[in-house]
This record gives sequence, structure tokens and C-alpha cells, in this order.
Amino acid sequence: MTYNIDNNMVLEILPRESDSIIKSLSLGNMVVVRLKNEFIYILDSNDRYLLFYHIPGSPDGGKRQFEKNDKYTAIIRKFADLADSLFKVEFDRSCNLYNIMASVEDAILSTFPGNDLDNDEDIEFIIPNQTRQHKNKGGQYNAQNIS
Repeated sequence: MTYNIDNNMVLEILPRESDSIIKSLSLGNMVVVRLKNEFIYILDSNDRYLLFYHIPGSPDGGKRQFEKNDKYTAIIRKFADLADSLFKVEFDRSCNLYNIMASVEDAILSTFPGNDLDNDEDIEFIIPNQTRQHKNKGGQYNAQNIS
């Protein structure tokens, strides 16, 4: 299944197979590994693998580089077994890489929010000077004035 994020990016679900990761990277695409609530972005940069990682909602992320040799290629292949899902991103290499990763992450989260939505806390949007209701321990609602 393919999703057009915008004119510069195409997102595609990859099978969880090590060969699909290596093939996508060799064609100049980005591979995105989703592990629970963490994203790892992998690029093939000639003689190195570039890995960027980020947890959604976090202001921080990280970056690692590895030589492209048998040891690190085996590690990249192992992501096929570890990933909850894999994605291939075709993108315009002249675009800002960090903007690409942010757009891809937003697209994945909005299209595939995850399987544990029931475990998420309720999100409450509050309008000032309105009444909001709280559930008490007995499941009853109590009104509270917001100002």
C-alpha cells in the first residue's frame, strides 16, 4: 500500500523481511522502523549507514553512523525481525532531511496510530470559562468551573 505524503515523499509499507530493507536502502530510499513508540530512520550513505531515532512527542532524538560492512549490515537486517512495522520512503534528496523525517513520522502516526489505543489516557481539551466534568472513583461526573 502506497501513501503520497506530499509532492516530495511517498510512503510505502514494507514486508518485514531483511531483503526488503537492504533493497530499499540500495535504491536510495529511507527505511523507517517502528518499534513500539520509537522510530528509527535508516539511510544508506555510500560507505555508511545513517540511523536517526526519535520518540514521538520528545524534543530530542539521536543519530548514529555505522560502517557498511558485514557486521552492521547484519544488524540492519535484524530490524526486520524486531520491528512492529517497516516503511519505505521515497523522497527528494534535495529536501531537508529532518523535515522529511518529521513529515513521515506525522503521516505514520496519523495513518497507523498503533494497536494500543485503549491503553492511552483520555485527552481533554479545555475551553476557558467553561464547565468541565470529572469522573470520580465511583464513575460519577462532577462539574468544575474553569476560569
